[in-house]
Amino acid sequence: MVAIRFLLLSFAFATLAFCTALGGCDLAGQADAKARELYDALAANHGTALREIEDLARRGSAQAAFFSGLSYDPEASNAPDIAKAAAYYALAAPYLASAKFNLALLVLKGATVDDLDEEKAVELLADAARSGRAEALMILATIYSQGLGAVAPDGARAAEFYAKALAATGDPRAALGLGICFQDGRGCPVDLGRAQEFLLRAAEAGWPEAQARLAALAPSALQAAQWHLVAALNDASHEQAALAALAQLSEHDRVAATRAAKLWEHVHPRLVTLRKLSAPMTDP
Repeated sequence: MVAIRFLLLSFAFATLAFCTALGGCDLAGQADAKARELYDALAANHGTALREIEDLARRGSAQAAFFSGLSYDPEASNAPDIAKAAAYYALAAPYLASAKFNLALLVLKGATVDDLDEEKAVELLADAARSGRAEALMILATIYSQGLGAVAPDGARAAEFYAKALAATGDPRAALGLGICFQDGRGCPVDLGRAQEFLLRAAEAGWPEAQARLAALAPSALQAAQWHLVAALNDASHEQAALAALAQLSEHDRVAATRAAKLWEHVHPRLVTLRKLSAPMTDP
């Protein structure tokens, strides 16, 4: 921990000296561009490129510190070292929102970084979100929805961040989370109309939990069975609920429900490829 504080202090002085030595931060920006070039070359010439990136980081390039962290990040590296990744991200964090984001992820995964804990990691994510990194919004919503370590569940903040994430990114996971908030009254009053609106958005993206929850809002047993079947087509864990719903229908309605579910799947193929919430940012 003392070592990381020392690195941060050294980096601050190095940044000032680096800009001065290069005749201003326009040329320091050239060093940042060089760091990007070297990072792209890692796959072909790992050892040499990484040494050069780390040298630029020690000389004060924030982007080089970011790429050095990424080079050791367990989610992005073939030679992971979580302690080194965290140390380099910590160097870049005062200057880059992406480094704050990646550092927060490492802390949430258990990395020991100076005096950072889950609460401080949440603050880093909030800072990253305020700096335009919308990817942080969905993680914040998930943390406040479920709670994590020292961070207690907070339904109101979860609903707030789900709404912001949906507006900023259109992520169907945010639509699902917001729909659940309105359906169950988590952090907001129960509003089944709005719940249905948001759950339908997630259902159209192929999200089986949204489809199963829409079954509970369906006005008839036939429509409920259709939603259960759609959910089962996307996730086998919903098959028992679908069979139970079908058992309540006449033979004619069972055929109709099955046909409608298959038609829904044909019209709404799951085309969305979602970013892993645990994935670090790769662009500073």
